[in-house]
Amino acid sequence: MTSPYNERDLGTARDHDQNLAGIDTGALGDLANQTVHRAERAVEGAFESAAHEAGRLGQTAADRARSAADAAKNATKRVQRGLSHGADWVKQHDASEMWDEMQGLARRHPGKSMLAVAAVGFLVGRSLRRSR
Repeated sequence: MTSPYNERDLGTARDHDQNLAGIDTGALGDLANQTVHRAERAVEGAFESAAHEAGRLGQTAADRARSAADAAKNATKRVQRGLSHGADWVKQHDASEMWDEMQGLARRHPGKSMLAVAAVGFLVGRSLRRSR
């Protein structure tokens, strides 16, 4: 059986198909490269965004830590001043003056006095129980 096409026509068709396949392959390669570049840029952007956010969170944590440290320092100074004032008062007054002062406070503030006595009793009870 003979083909209606001659060898020259088949060769031309084959060359034409190969050229088209080469063009399609090249376009596909370009599209793949563009997709890869877009993905790389997206990943770079994500890392830059994450790094920026980590830096911001770190700065916020450092600011809060500084604020907490300042508050603790101020509270420590207030406690120190209060203890110093109390020590000075104890040095300047004898036992009978202190007793009179405590009775006066208890008369002026009976509810607070009862709470203070209960708290001291609780702490003394706990310390005695632990020492056994």
